[in-house]
Amino acid sequence: MVYGDIRARFAEPLVAISGVNSILKLSKNLSAKEKPLLGRSGSSVKRMTELINNLLELTNLRLGSGMTKNKSPIDLSKQSEKIVQELQLGYPEAELVLESPGPVQGNWDGIPLDQLMTNLILMLCVTENREALLP
Repeated sequence: MVYGDIRARFAEPLVAISGVNSILKLSKNLSAKEKPLLGRSGSSVKRMTELINNLLELTNLRLGSGMTKNKSPIDLSKQSEKIVQELQLGYPEAELVLESPGPVQGNWDGIPLDQLMTNLILMLCVTENREALLP
């Protein structure tokens, strides 16, 4: 199986989800609660696509092809807020509160940054003794 075949196989379910999201966005019957959920779902599809690409890139790295860095201007506060909102959907019982000093601008590779923030927040969501992890 070649690289493109693997990418296509991983992408097929995401294309279906993305298509459903696109159709639902056209609906005029969405409630005020449903519209942001649809946006977060679309954001999740985009992040999952990026994770798949990152995984395939890691595979290439192990094969000796190298790794690409895609740095761009990112506001860490806004990025963190998106991730917290997305994870809140998956862990509705968790009280996820983001405290930010305001915009935190930087030039970062957004995909690994998102993965890092997601992993840290998920660790807090699934750890029983959260207080031991917090400063």
